[in-house]
Amino acid sequence: MNPPTYITHYFEREYGPFLNICDLDEESVAALFETEQEAKTKFNRFAIGSDFMKWRRNADDLLIKAYTEKFGFSPFARPYFAILGSFDRTLTVFREGQKTTLSVSDF
Repeated sequence: MNPPTYITHYFEREYGPFLNICDLDEESVAALFETEQEAKTKFNRFAIGSDFMKWRRNADDLLIKAYTEKFGFSPFARPYFAILGSFDRTLTVFREGQKTTLSVSDF
């Protein structure tokens, strides 16, 4: 069995692709949580509350640390998340989920 030759990035239609919530300032995070905490999705990560942002930033920071240790320099931006291949149930965490695919060979 060969691995997929593409990745899929999932995102909320209203906000667009290739954004990272950890890039938002605290005021923007508060506004986002206000908008999204009552969203009727299969899994609403914003309903967790402020712990979600703490966990999310910690996860991003770990990825950045590992990247820096491996390559000897920090990435130019926080990571964007994607799935090797696709898993469209991911769309259920968004009110109006969208997706875009990219060829692995582009990387």
